Amino acid sequence: QVGLAEYTDEEAHSGTYSAKLMDLDTLPDEIVFYTIPYPCEPNQLYLFSVWVKKVDVNTDPHYLPGNWCQIRDDDRIGFTVGFHGTPIDNAWNWLGDNFFYMDQVDSTEDWRKYEVVAMSPSDAAGVSMRARFTSFPTGTVYYDDFEIRDVTVVVGIEEEDGHEIASSRLLQNYPNPFVHETNIRYQLPKDTYANLAIYDILGRKVITLVDEKHMAGLYTIRWDGRTENGNRVANGIYFYRLTTDDFQSTQKMLILR
Repeated sequence: QVGLAEYTDEEAHSGTYSAKLMDLDTLPDEIVFYTIPYPCEPNQLYLFSVWVKKVDVNTDPHYLPGNWCQIRDDDRIGFTVGFHGTPIDNAWNWLGDNFFYMDQVDSTEDWRKYEVVAMSPSDAAGVSMRARFTSFPTGTVYYDDFEIRDVTVVVGIEEEDGHEIASSRLLQNYPNPFVHETNIRYQLPKDTYANLAIYDILGRKVITLVDEKHMAGLYTIRWDGRTENGNRVANGIYFYRLTTDDFQSTQKMLILR
């Protein structure tokens, strides 16, 4: 049985199609599904994510999901990220592969999101992802909703004029209205627990963006218009609410697609 890689409408996490990789034998072949190279900045943190559904894959109690590594394991299923030099559309202009292996403790699993953060090399100009069976995995795996986005590291900072922050404040998001993503800023005058969440017009929680202890400072959080499950929300009015130990504020925003 020869393995295959194809678009299919058999399964999809969102939309109609997904990428299907299947291999039913243990011959030493490899199955790979490539994404188009995406321009990137050098020395920049990026978040790589993909939704995966697996059916009857080979298992082992030690095949737990891991972090980035550059070691090839010929019995594992996963995805890899390759950084490109210039020009980025040259398929052989690689700066190295990073492997991310998925959970193979159970043979069958419904849709699950895998994500990892990595920094681009100093000479990187582009990046792409690969859905990948190494030499000997068996079973069927569907991949959907590949995503690469830059990571904004949130740090507490003083206001630009050098004065201390006098009060808690939730600022208007920008841009607003927005299409794909928006930035939410808030300021805290002292160390506190902070929770930042998005709600729809019916008051249902869409996603929690922040839920942790903060130092005093000014913060910026980016929201990409997706739910906790990675699905894009519909057009319309949404609310974002900041809650701290002694403060709560809500603002309104609009998504137009």
